[in-house]
Amino acid sequence: MDPQDLQPASYRGVPFYVASTTTAGGRKTATKSFVNSDLQVVEDLGKKQREFSVSGIVAARHNASGAVIRTYLEIRNALLAALEKGGPGVLVHPFYGRLENVVAVTFSISEDLSKLGEAPIEIQFAISNADGLPQPTESVLGSVQDGASAVFAAAGAAIAGGFKVTPKNTGNFAAAVEKIQGVAAAVRKSTRSAASAEDKLDSFNRLLSAFDGGAVPLASDPTGLGTATVALLTGISGLYSSKTDVFETLARLFNFGDGDAVIVPTTLNLTERKQNRDTLNATTQAMALSGAYQAAAEIDFATVDEVDSTSERLEAQYQKLTDSGELEVGAQEELDRLRVSANAFFDAQRATKPRTVTVRTNQTSSRLLAYQYYGSSELGDDLAKLNGLRDAGIVEGDVKVLTA
Repeated sequence: MDPQDLQPASYRGVPFYVASTTTAGGRKTATKSFVNSDLQVVEDLGKKQREFSVSGIVAARHNASGAVIRTYLEIRNALLAALEKGGPGVLVHPFYGRLENVVAVTFSISEDLSKLGEAPIEIQFAISNADGLPQPTESVLGSVQDGASAVFAAAGAAIAGGFKVTPKNTGNFAAAVEKIQGVAAAVRKSTRSAASAEDKLDSFNRLLSAFDGGAVPLASDPTGLGTATVALLTGISGLYSSKTDVFETLARLFNFGDGDAVIVPTTLNLTERKQNRDTLNATTQAMALSGAYQAAAEIDFATVDEVDSTSERLEAQYQKLTDSGELEVGAQEELDRLRVSANAFFDAQRATKPRTVTVRTNQTSSRLLAYQYYGSSELGDDLAKLNGLRDAGIVEGDVKVLTA
């Protein structure tokens, strides 16, 4: 397993670092012995629900620049409150992903004056009326959709709370207007090839024009800017009937703002300008990513290779955005939850989709090759499509075929 495949641990949404974890389970049994006999019977009483022992570390959370974005005390107090709340909650386990109906049974935290700012913690978790596995595909799909909506809402709130232009600072105001117009330009470019119904395209273009033309008043209205940006990014999904097209369009916004000139915040004015730019860059990328997660969860993947390719692109963008440390804490936490739900969906897809293997064949046709491997020539067209063949009548050399 690649360390990057591990999930960021959290309980009831409160993050903590995991050093090691042990999972216990098995079967519930009752052993019956017989008098004056060497024999016994082990009676199976059903599955024993899994228990998770976690050794972790409570510590402050930093961004990529090393600045504290959530202090040790804030994390500690929130985690202890979550552990003491009672009843089942959601545990995000580094190896098992999102687990529903998990109860915090016991915990112990050791705080040392010689190690201020972090503390080891031991937690015992148990499943309450659940199987300790990720949710079924249908539930996971709903979780992805709900998670994407939560990211959009949190991103809009992040703009409302993090975007600010001092009225007297004309330079920062002009920079803010330019950045807002930059969002519109990037969206216009990404949707330029939209093959959509005329009424949908006209409606979206009116929305885009209003956003672009309203850049000046929006620069003075952070709440309105947050609402308008969310409406613009969510509007992209309505342009296409194909979820693959939605995904690819949003993916073109993954690098929004990455090429901006560096701003060194040596003055209050430059600090404000950098904050406004970073806020719009990060929230635009986060909304594009969450929309892409949602679109991916509605794509009808043909093979495991397609699932892997899509999930890898999303994971790369998630890691890049998270490592930047520019996304507001609340929006980042919602994005973390969405990632877990999306990865659970991809895992479920991998369990149901065929894999591809490469075989070598002499010159033949795709239909004859299909008959050779599947006992039916009807899958010949599928093989041709899988290999990107223009002439399905001629197949030779290395060819991809589907496994069962």
